[in-house]
Amino acid sequence: MYLTAPQSSHYDPSRFDGSSPLENHFDWDLYYRFKDERERFWRNRIDTDPGFRAQVADHFAAFQRSIETTIGLLRAVESPRVLDIGLSSEQLDRAVLTRTTGEIAVMDVQPEAGRSYERAFAGRGSFILSDVVSYARDDAHLNQFDLVYSVGLIEHFPDKADILGAHVRLARPGGLVLIYVPIHTDANRALTMLATEWENFGHRELMTPDELQQVCARSDLEIVAAQAVGLFAAVWGRKRG
Repeated sequence: MYLTAPQSSHYDPSRFDGSSPLENHFDWDLYYRFKDERERFWRNRIDTDPGFRAQVADHFAAFQRSIETTIGLLRAVESPRVLDIGLSSEQLDRAVLTRTTGEIAVMDVQPEAGRSYERAFAGRGSFILSDVVSYARDDAHLNQFDLVYSVGLIEHFPDKADILGAHVRLARPGGLVLIYVPIHTDANRALTMLATEWENFGHRELMTPDELQQVCARSDLEIVAAQAVGLFAAVWGRKRG
């Protein structure tokens, strides 16, 4: 695993002094504050760097193939209920809405995510303003979803037990848990250092597919697949029980 060091002059590590290692040590307020600057940076790089543009194209092609894998695993469910933690992937959410009769619930701690969800999906599904770990501790919310997934989330938690456990608790027995994290390669490690002023606000790890599979090893989760997906490592698991 690889831990990036916070480099933004905006980041204040003292905000997390005394926090439990189980807690998220990433400053999502800063992440959303610099959303526009970050997007401009990466769009400009795509426009001016042919090599990076080709890398991004390869990533999106690989991610689309991973969506096909997920839709295939959901095919046996007539109307799947899907929880997207953190407005993770409009592409996957859109595939669920257009290719199944299922529904999407998006959860995030930031109201801005709810506004982004509304712009993207015009109210199809629902938005839950909540911390997923706290939400999953409420027994009334257990075993609700046929797919619980996140993209670029668990790598911000020094200890993965609570955040991964929240994914599993919210999935139905036999339901899917899907985790994407930034992949640990030399090329991706270099990319993480390009826009730290707007992107790297605290604890962040890169993982290989094997490392992510080790993180996801739990007695209540059967690993279905683990693979590289462009700039991500991904693991699909099925909840036992």
